Order: sequence, then structure tokens, then C-alpha cells
Amino acid sequence: MKFKENDYPSIYLSADKASIQAQNFYLWLIKIDLALMIVAALLTVFNYQDLEVKRNINGISALLFSIAFILSIMLRLNRFEKTWYGGRAVAESVKSLTWKYITKAKPFDTTTDEKSTSKLIELLKEITSKKNDLAFNFEINDNDMITHKMKEIRSLPTKERLEFYNEERLLAQRKWYVTKAKYNKTQGNYFFISTLITQFIGLGFSIYLVTSPNSINPIGVLSSITVALFSWMQIRKFQELSQAYSLTANELGLALAESTSITSDKDLSNFVNESESAISREHTMWSARRN
Repeated sequence: MKFKENDYPSIYLSADKASIQAQNFYLWLIKIDLALMIVAALLTVFNYQDLEVKRNINGISALLFSIAFILSIMLRLNRFEKTWYGGRAVAESVKSLTWKYITKAKPFDTTTDEKSTSKLIELLKEITSKKNDLAFNFEINDNDMITHKMKEIRSLPTKERLEFYNEERLLAQRKWYVTKAKYNKTQGNYFFISTLITQFIGLGFSIYLVTSPNSINPIGVLSSITVALFSWMQIRKFQELSQAYSLTANELGLALAESTSITSDKDLSNFVNESESAISREHTMWSARRN
């Protein structure tokens, strides 16, 4: 039995989709902005002899800088970044509440399902009220707040709820963290080495131009590439994310090892809350780094 994306409350799907779209658009604009700056610098490398050609090249450079300028303003004025972070915060909060609800962990360990369901709806509405300034609609309604799969898992015996939580939440989340930690480490190393190579080439050309000052001067474009690579590393925060994901993956691994001693609903409740806190800490750190 699997817990799929559409088994979460509709508010999760809405927030997750909005966050991903905003992230993709935000990063896409930054890539274009950086690329335009590099191309504009590249056009100045060659010493054009023809006056008309030189005038056209300068006109193209001015156009590229104008587009980059407009994109920079768009990045500042639009709410792509805010929707990215805010939507992710909502999605992760809803996901955590969902798993607490279906495992009957606090605060959803009440005597009746009706009380727990009312509590979940109350908390979900509280989340949306705090984030009502985001650029997407939550579409709250009681029919799709509690999905059939959520009710089905909640009705299982303690042991089966534990097994389901370990398999579909902890193992799946740990696998995601491990994969992302490796990816970010690889990307961080790649961009760092690329930056060093670009700087080394720039150093070589600088020394060469001392003896051959009339040669083609690519220092400007190499500087632009270096700045672009460094800016991308700062935006994506590869090294920090790799370390944070590795740490959380280890925490979840330890939690899985401890789950063998759980025999009661009370133990399961404590276990789920501690595990969700570990995941929440990583997301809180992620949000803090982004802000």
C-alpha cells in the first residue's frame, strides 16, 4: 500500500504546485539574467575595426543590458521567491500534520475520530490564514481536507500504522535526503571547480597581456563568467544543503532503528512527533538560509 501525492489534503497539492512553479520561474529568470550579462561581456572581447560593426555591437550590448536590467527589476518586484518559500512552508506543514493525523499522534490522539478531524481542519485553516498573502488560492473545503486514504490508514492497528509510517514517510523521506545530499555535493564541487578554472584562465590571460597588450582581451567575459558561477552557488547554496540533508538523513536513520521498540499508541505518538520535528528542523534551517 502506497501513500501518493493526491492522498494528501488539497491544500498541500495547491501549495506544493505553486511553490515548484514559482521556484522554477525564479531560477529561470536568474539564469537568463546571468547569461545576458555574459553575452554582453563577450561582445566586447573583439576589437572591431569597422565603425558600423562597432556601432551595431554596442547597440546589441545596450539591448542585452536593458533586458538584464528589466529582469532584475522583475525579480525584485514580483513575488516568485516569496511564493516559493511560503508555498513550501505551507506544503511541509500540511504534510507533517497529515502524518500525525493518520498515525494518531498528538494532537490527533483524541478518543474519537470526529474530534481529531475537527482539530486537523482547524490547524489547516490556521496555516492558510497565516499565509493568505501568497500568490495562490488554497480552496479550502471539508470534502477534500481529509482524503479516503488518510482515514483508511488511521483506522489500522498500531503496528500496521507504524510500519506504514516507516515505509511511506521515514524511508521515503530519508531516500530523498540522501539523493539530494549527493546531488548538491556534486553540483557544489562542479561549480566550485569551474570557478577556479575560470579564474586560473583569467590569471593566465592577464599575465599574457602584459607582454602582448594588443591581443584579444577576454578578461571582461571571464570575470563575468566567474561572477555568474559564484552567484549561482550562492543562490543554490549547494554545500549548505548537502550538509543539512546528510544530517537529517542520519537522524531519520537512527529514528528507524529505534522504531522496533514501539508497541503502543503512546509510543507511536511520541515517535512520530520526534521524527516530524527532525524533518521540521531541516526545513526551518532551509527557510532561514533562504531568508
